[in-house]
Amino acid sequence: MATLDGELWRFNFVNVVLVDVSDDYRYLLDPLPSECYPVITQKLLPTVTANESLPAAVAEEGFLYDWHETSPNHHEPWYVGMVRANVEVKAS
Repeated sequence: MATLDGELWRFNFVNVVLVDVSDDYRYLLDPLPSECYPVITQKLLPTVTANESLPAAVAEEGFLYDWHETSPNHHEPWYVGMVRANVEVKAS
């Protein structure tokens, strides 16, 4: 009889990390590496539909979708940049 070994569910879901990139817009800064932003939340999405449904699937109240960065490795998270809906740009 065949047996399943390991955690196969990890290949069916992708860990999506939502990060707040509002300061880039507020202070007109260059982008930072994805892991340097404050984390808003994390979500698990089905791998099969994650890329097509990403903007709708990561909707957070008070934030707007900006960009996403996928990972070719199943063990690393995808990052999604979110901007506060009420961000004000501060001219220098």
